[in-house]
Amino acid sequence: ADCDRVVDDGCPTGAVEFLNPIDSALTGWLPFGDTWDGEGCPPGDVIVGFYGHYAEYLNEVAEHCDTPTIVADTSTTPYTYSFELMPSTSALPRGGAMGTQYNEVCPAGTMVVEISGLSGSWIDQLSFTCAAFELIDFEIREVPGSRTLVPLAAGGTGGAAFSLACDIDTAASPIRSDPSFSD
Repeated sequence: ADCDRVVDDGCPTGAVEFLNPIDSALTGWLPFGDTWDGEGCPPGDVIVGFYGHYAEYLNEVAEHCDTPTIVADTSTTPYTYSFELMPSTSALPRGGAMGTQYNEVCPAGTMVVEISGLSGSWIDQLSFTCAAFELIDFEIREVPGSRTLVPLAAGGTGGAAFSLACDIDTAASPIRSDPSFSD
């Protein structure tokens, strides 16, 4: 394989590690209390959607998760590498399963880079923005112009507007961070 013009130097593949965490508190605390921070997608996974139940606010919230991975295609010489999202287990819901169900995911191959909506003491409404990422010279970069808003038709009209956006080239995960990888 030839990653950096050195043949057979063991090009990196596998799950992407996340470095340099950037913490951002989620707006609203009821009905989730302190459980929001400790639960959700497993470390290393990224968020690709949300599901749960709602009435006049979100009664229950959980994330759909994927594992970001660098994949080698060894059927060509030199090998080619790509960045892909591999399905992972969805997080367990927090809150109560009361009201109407909602379930939305990012378009295929994209992940959450921003959450927005309305909140006060409760998360009244939630929407999210997804973006595609690609591998360029063994750096994971957001594809320019790929951001897509996914509005959830869930919740009510209370609370104030909020927006929690990841920096360019980062994605929403249990620890929001800059993507990197290791051999």
